[in-house]
Amino acid sequence: MEQKEMMEVGEVQEEHK
Repeated sequence: MEQKEMMEVGEVQEEHK
């Protein structure tokens, strides 16, 4: 996975936390 995708997924995961 690229850093760009990781960042996007990370942001979404934080919101769903």
